[in-house]
Amino acid sequence: MLSLEYMDDSDFDSYLDWSVKNYADEKVRAGTWPADDALRRSREEFSHLLPAGRKSDNMHLFKMVEGDTSAKVGILWVGISGGNQDYGGAFIWDIMVYPEFRGKGYGKGALAALESKVRQLGAHRITLHVFGHNTTAIGLYRKSGYLVTDLIMSKELGE
Repeated sequence: MLSLEYMDDSDFDSYLDWSVKNYADEKVRAGTWPADDALRRSREEFSHLLPAGRKSDNMHLFKMVEGDTSAKVGILWVGISGGNQDYGGAFIWDIMVYPEFRGKGYGKGALAALESKVRQLGAHRITLHVFGHNTTAIGLYRKSGYLVTDLIMSKELGE
């Protein structure tokens, strides 16, 4: 069994260090940001979204905890509509199962656990973004009942 528990300061600091860099790398890989400016842009986005860190309004940052062993197996960050965000419910800003725990159903378990959490917070919908090159995540979301509601495509034309 998997539970979602709020991050403490140590969990959040570790997550933020890793995630800012990872998000910059993903944006470069997707072709939406130039490599030489990606880290700065990523830091700006995180600062905007989480101005008070893990205690930012309408943001809920969880660690995924495996019930039998109490092992931390991943993270999940969800925002609930309010302020400058209006997704009709909840928006998954980040979800990650740590590499050594992948392929064991923790991602699917976290998405299922999130449904009851967001209902308790008053949300009626969960929305998310996934990079087009992340076919594993796309498969997980489809199996978990998520549907494509928007699709952005691009073509590089070269110099």
